[in-house]
Amino acid sequence: MIQYRLPTISLLTGMLAACSWTVDMREGQGGPAETRADSNEEILVSGQLSYPERIALPSDGQMLVVIQAVDEAGPLPIAGYRMALDGSQVPLPFALGFRPETGRPVVHELIAQVRHDDRLLRQTDPVLLGTDPASIELGRIHLKAVEAADFGRAWRCGSHRVRFDRLGTRPRLAIDGRIFDLEQVPAASGVRHQVPGNAGIGVHEKGDDFLVIHNGARLPECREAAAPEVPLTALGHEPAWQLQIDETRLRLTTDYGESVIEMPRLYTGRRGWTTRYRGADAAGGLIATLRERVCRDSATGMPHPFEAEVLTGLETFTGCGGNPAELLTGGRWRIKHIDEVPVETKAELFFEFTDDGQVRGRAGCNQFTADYRLTGERLAIEDPARTLMACSDALMALEQRILERLATVDRFEINERGGLGLIGRNGRIDAVRPAP
Repeated sequence: MIQYRLPTISLLTGMLAACSWTVDMREGQGGPAETRADSNEEILVSGQLSYPERIALPSDGQMLVVIQAVDEAGPLPIAGYRMALDGSQVPLPFALGFRPETGRPVVHELIAQVRHDDRLLRQTDPVLLGTDPASIELGRIHLKAVEAADFGRAWRCGSHRVRFDRLGTRPRLAIDGRIFDLEQVPAASGVRHQVPGNAGIGVHEKGDDFLVIHNGARLPECREAAAPEVPLTALGHEPAWQLQIDETRLRLTTDYGESVIEMPRLYTGRRGWTTRYRGADAAGGLIATLRERVCRDSATGMPHPFEAEVLTGLETFTGCGGNPAELLTGGRWRIKHIDEVPVETKAELFFEFTDDGQVRGRAGCNQFTADYRLTGERLAIEDPARTLMACSDALMALEQRILERLATVDRFEINERGGLGLIGRNGRIDAVRPAP
């Protein structure tokens, strides 16, 4: 998997020096004072960068806009635009020209950033560009705050979600959405970064180990998040659509099966918790984005592991992606609440869903096992079978309550901290992953 990265300021500066067409949107009245073009520029792209929050940009910040051609090998910047803000605020207009790459499957896309003192402040998602018209007006493009933007590599450290990026002169750490700027400090071994003047927040890289310190304590073992496994399906409603992704192709079905687009899969990039797939053929390009965030199907409420967005030359489709079973399998769940009441016992209460369609565990005194079925609309668990050990009356009663609720489960939910709720007509069971 190749890491996808927007060019750094130094790379973009060099690229801009080679660009044959630039515009200074701040000169003149309502438009550029001067434009310069040559025969290489065939398509003019213009638009405005904006965001709804009432937060001012630093007066000495910079706006960077890049158009890149993406093929099987990865992204290649082919045009760029840079502007010193000098006090300008959103909406920030831009315009630049590019010559489309031809002769092979390729996606053309635009990405923009606002930076200050080599720090990323805001960034757009990629915008898919067509190649037919002589000019493209994109309108307003949303600049996401850095907390919501895609950056760095991602790790799970117990229940914590962590991102870390070394780009630029100031490495950046995100822990559960909170952003920290770091600096490198001396270390007896490996490489260590911390918040300036605060050794209680930082990271320490030692070989393959990635250690995170937060509020003076080391987080549980960190495991780097991987890209989604393929084949994979994403889908949505109103309008209905389905995207199938395999090792070599993307297949988009819309209009209830009346329209099918199939194209070679090109470069796949991953930043933070986001994976982007690209495909193209002679008719145009496609960008499919999967964000690792629980997504509830708008028609059925079924949770999926990814939010999905598909951009084509004409439409944007949103929905969910991945197999809901991935949210259930992968290890034990420890029972914490029954009908929202904490479970108070020293007995081990747990269950786990297996890849072969079974759920098994211990409900107090006895072990149990049952088959489960997961459809597009519901989760069903058959009446569990259990061993026949006898325990105290209180523990046996607790076990019976757990098994009665498991037998009538018809749906599940995942909360913002990754906890699991199993819900049915007899009540609900809430569980969490055990700490490593």
